[in-house]
Amino acid sequence: LKPHRKVYFGTMHTILTLQKKYPTAGWFRLRGYLLKDFGIELGQTTLKKIMKLNRRLHLVPKVEKPITEAEPKEPPPRSRHPFEYAFIDIRYLDAKPGGIQLYSCLLLEGFSRTILAGSLTDQQHVGVILRLYYLALLEWGLWETVVSDNGSQFRSTAFGKANQNLGINQHFCEKGRPWQNLIESQFGIQARLGEYLWRNCSNTEQAIEVHRELIQDHNRLPHFAHQRREDGKDSPLEVLGSNRGAQIDKTG
Repeated sequence: LKPHRKVYFGTMHTILTLQKKYPTAGWFRLRGYLLKDFGIELGQTTLKKIMKLNRRLHLVPKVEKPITEAEPKEPPPRSRHPFEYAFIDIRYLDAKPGGIQLYSCLLLEGFSRTILAGSLTDQQHVGVILRLYYLALLEWGLWETVVSDNGSQFRSTAFGKANQNLGINQHFCEKGRPWQNLIESQFGIQARLGEYLWRNCSNTEQAIEVHRELIQDHNRLPHFAHQRREDGKDSPLEVLGSNRGAQIDKTG
């Protein structure tokens, strides 16, 4: 009798295709793509073996993973319910599509880890932050407290007045302690998945589309922080569900 095959070549080819697109992605991220996009469910051990085989056969592009430093133990503020905390920051891309330095700005909801809004531009002034706020508020409503570093954009009068008028509290991370901002872990994911793709973009428009896809994928795919939930919800959007922040008082 022929032994029962656990994984067929079609599945192995799908894994290879994903590894070629995201050569520095880990097994957890690839398993999310397999399940959500292809309906393929594999165990951790099996998936790791196939990924290792593809790398050993040199079928996957050789790309150095971004260096991540060990973080001290002080955690970011913990959200007890949706929209208690939102986290915001700006990160410059290592890659320069078309020779242009681009900056990724993200606003993250702390309870579900949903990215409420994001932008990729060649600017990093406060106007980018305020536009991001506007887009997020229109769709999601208000958050109670925003967490940021001490960058000039976040210490600016314009940003402070916007938060004051909206009734949003400001919480600044201690200087030199970026890990106190939950958005840092998301930027780590973005670097692992996006930098290789951005290096292959020939212009800003392509880079913006990659940025948009990464945000959509982050929100819909399983997140490691939710893997032990008892309700089976494992993606940021599933965890957030129908929850929304308080509505803006338009009479004030």
